[in-house]
Amino acid sequence: MGSIALPAVIFMLSLLPGYILINAYNRAEGAPLNYAPFAVTTTKAIIYAAFFHLVWFAICHALHGVGFIHRVDINSLAALMMGRYDHIDLQNTMQPLPIFLYFMSQYLVALLLGHVTQYFVLKHNLDWAEGEKPTASQKILAFFFSFDMPWFNLLKGRDQNIRSGRLTALEIRDLLGVLTSKDKWKDSLHTIGKYLKIEHAITDIIKVLEAENPNTHKNTLADYIQVSCDVVTDINNESYILKGYIDDFYFDSNGLLDRIILRGASKRRYRSRLPFTPILGDLFVLKYADLKSLNIQYENLLLNYAELIAGLLAADKAISLEDRPPE
Repeated sequence: MGSIALPAVIFMLSLLPGYILINAYNRAEGAPLNYAPFAVTTTKAIIYAAFFHLVWFAICHALHGVGFIHRVDINSLAALMMGRYDHIDLQNTMQPLPIFLYFMSQYLVALLLGHVTQYFVLKHNLDWAEGEKPTASQKILAFFFSFDMPWFNLLKGRDQNIRSGRLTALEIRDLLGVLTSKDKWKDSLHTIGKYLKIEHAITDIIKVLEAENPNTHKNTLADYIQVSCDVVTDINNESYILKGYIDDFYFDSNGLLDRIILRGASKRRYRSRLPFTPILGDLFVLKYADLKSLNIQYENLLLNYAELIAGLLAADKAISLEDRPPE
């Protein structure tokens, strides 16, 4: 029994870097971003694990003799995995600390690499080809990094981010004009930002206004997307329309949408023309199975801030005509 179990354990330990990398890459905010079939996941895990071992073999060979680093005895490893213990050089094999460091370093790097890669991919939208005519490089990147999780993109507003990024930048420019090097103009914006407690948003607004290409900061604009929704559901056998901002959402074990968490929720009867009534409480939990329909609306908070600032500037005349940039 032991002769069968040991090769299986070694094989699983060898594959773990691939599984750890895939799991770290495919999870965001506690929710899986991908529900690929087991065969596909296993194939990817084998490929990634093989890559890790090749890199570690090369490192161990290059740094042999430094600290606890030893060359990997490939023949002994193959013999262990096949259960042929009579072909093993025990002197080179029975060294617990180097073996422990070899595997643990792989697991830690795989975990870190998965999270870092996911952050970079989501930040720069590399998981899908943007625009009406995506380039060949965008298609290739989307093929390798794509997530099979449309609900995540929809409820996070990621699809809308790309489509509206340039338009939002132009709208902000129309509201506030293009900044020049006059510091007094910027100081006025920063003063308003401190008053409204949105200093970080003011900094990003100035970046958008100063950019030569409005599309340069599309990812900055994307960070300010707020997703609201209107849903129709039954409460006490009556149909109601509920509205609010999506604060969070959860999936079930099969990757299907399970719950939506609303912030600032309000309700009214379906056919009523009365105003919406606020629902007391900080968060409202909706079971997706109880919803009859779901309407999604995207708002860009940065544009909302710009509209508010434009109104304040117009009302209080915070910027005089000579301080304004030339048309």
